[in-house]
Amino acid sequence: MAEENIIVGICGAGTILGIPEYLAMLSSRVGHVRVIATKNATQVMSETALSMVCEHVYTDDISFKGDQNHISLSRWADMMIFLPATANTIGKLANGIADTFLTTTALAFNKKKVIFPSMNNLMWENTLVQENLSKLDKFGFDVYKPIMDQTFEIASQKMRRNITIPSLTEVLKQLNETYGTSLSIK
Repeated sequence: MAEENIIVGICGAGTILGIPEYLAMLSSRVGHVRVIATKNATQVMSETALSMVCEHVYTDDISFKGDQNHISLSRWADMMIFLPATANTIGKLANGIADTFLTTTALAFNKKKVIFPSMNNLMWENTLVQENLSKLDKFGFDVYKPIMDQTFEIASQKMRRNITIPSLTEVLKQLNETYGTSLSIK
């Protein structure tokens, strides 16, 4: 995966609090990492904090002029990773809804797309969420099965067992196995 251009789509799940470590890892191992953060994501973690561990951060406030648009960005990138992907964004992607900079860019993107879901386990078990994940799989997204672990639940402000993204080591392993990359933790 050396010298690749990667877009990381960040959604407003509780696991966003650990995302800077994932971004730092990707930034140190590939050519360029740019982030598209949803409005909900920037309410949990600031654009400034995210920008410290990647090349550039785009938000829904982005101008669609010049090279700051969804088409230019989708042409620039080799891979798009949704980490963490919420039920909301998964539903929008599965149904072609392009009402955010992230979903608009995703609809224009025709290369490797990877989804790492993260949400409350009650949402995860919902039939609609499972149908949306099946649709994404049929549409060519690589959807990775999340793990059940203790995470900070924003709704209750408590640690609870919920669906979360894999560890940094596991994310690297899954990307290596799927795409033949040689990423490793040093």
